[in-house]
Amino acid sequence: MSDQPLVTQQELDILAASMEIAQRQTREGRAAEVALYDFREAAKLSPDQTHELTDRYTVLSKVLSRTISAYLNTSLQVAFEGLDHPSFDQYLRGLPPNPLLVVFQLDPTTAPAVWQIDLPVALSMLTSMLGGGDEAPPPHSPDLTAIEQALLKRLFNEILQTWALTWPAMSNLEPVVNSITTTVANLDISAYGQDIVHATFRFTIGQSSGPGHLALPHVSLQRLLKSTETQEATTAQPTSEVWTSAVSQRAKQSTVRLVAEVARVRLPLRKLSAIQPGDVIQLPPGTAHTVTLMVAGTPKFQAQAGELRGHLAARITEPIRSDS
Repeated sequence: MSDQPLVTQQELDILAASMEIAQRQTREGRAAEVALYDFREAAKLSPDQTHELTDRYTVLSKVLSRTISAYLNTSLQVAFEGLDHPSFDQYLRGLPPNPLLVVFQLDPTTAPAVWQIDLPVALSMLTSMLGGGDEAPPPHSPDLTAIEQALLKRLFNEILQTWALTWPAMSNLEPVVNSITTTVANLDISAYGQDIVHATFRFTIGQSSGPGHLALPHVSLQRLLKSTETQEATTAQPTSEVWTSAVSQRAKQSTVRLVAEVARVRLPLRKLSAIQPGDVIQLPPGTAHTVTLMVAGTPKFQAQAGELRGHLAARITEPIRSDS
């Protein structure tokens, strides 16, 4: 059976984050007066759009801190630092030498978007994916091997999937990583205009800390924001109810891994180190037919071991109370 829990921590984080946005928007409300805004000025975001993006990116940073920490099995902190609207040329001039650029498609009809991650931070992520510790990575050539690119591509696809889950308007876009490069000349983000929206994050993992820059074509972001406004205007349910329904539906499709534990014994280290094939370990009395069923490492049921149609089976005898 799958190792996936009934409701993942990622889904709980996303649900809580979405409710936080909805509650904040309800408290602040909308201004009664009509504000004039010329959408022909592609390089300019309205105050409402800037506020919406700030909320979205703040929520994204919190959720990524939880979900990617679990994915890497180490502590990762992501903090949203700010939003600006440089030209494409200004964005290029702000890039470090040999930047690590993760190119992905947000909208198939527009230019691609780019995550730029500090190389030492990316190398620390790779180290964690390969089972290493939290120490700072040694100096590394800016050129990544094919295996390193494949691992980072998998990691950033996980980041994009999390981003899509935190923003309902992105759920139908299914963004995926197109390529990973350290060559600025390979960027084509300006193919449909010189205007971009630039968000700055701070990634901290182990002893490595550095910026992460998300550059989105302005036209792609405008479409995404308008789609968000349309969804909010037409939905009949509050945001919290929508996400509650989504998490509930996901839970119904999930599977849970049960572990049948026969017994636990303690052995001296000298005996444990000398165990050979064929040795017999004595179990506590009364464990021949009694097993404990565990879910995610937590005892849930007592059961009786036996056979069913020629297969080993366990019959539930009683639940295990959490306060016992």
